[in-house]
Amino acid sequence: MAWAAGGALLTASAGLLSWVGPPASTHEAPAVRLTSPAPPAAAPSGRVTTRIVTVEPLPTQRAVAVYGQIVNDTADTLDPTRLVVELRANGQRQRLRTVWCCDALTPEQAAPAAQDPRHPHYAHTRDPATLTRVEPGVIQDFTVVFPSVPPALLEQPLEATVERVVAPQAGG
Repeated sequence: MAWAAGGALLTASAGLLSWVGPPASTHEAPAVRLTSPAPPAAAPSGRVTTRIVTVEPLPTQRAVAVYGQIVNDTADTLDPTRLVVELRANGQRQRLRTVWCCDALTPEQAAPAAQDPRHPHYAHTRDPATLTRVEPGVIQDFTVVFPSVPPALLEQPLEATVERVVAPQAGG
């Protein structure tokens, strides 16, 4: 788009405004690029939150997969974290697991993990290089698998709750 007024030309392209003034007697006016200021960045809330997205029974594996997200709405990188996840049925705690954040398993990956107690998902210690650090502003998916769930429990409506727990630093 372009607008002309008093010998000046104002154009808009790709969200930028350009203005070229009328020629002076011996010099041509320089082109000036005007841009609107960038919108202010949203201020971080300073909170790390978690939410459960879905709780999926894996009946053929007699297990339950809890899919959730951890949201780092702070200005700091979240160091490796352990999540405490509670599986509930009829308002009562059925199981509790503490896991390293953040295995994000697909349903196809969660099913075999439910059957293998040596799967890395169940490791109590991990190589520090493999631990997830959640950067500021990032929403990180996670999965927690509860193995060996009784079939009667799989038939009930299940829910889960989660809280974040900062992992202790190495050596202390």
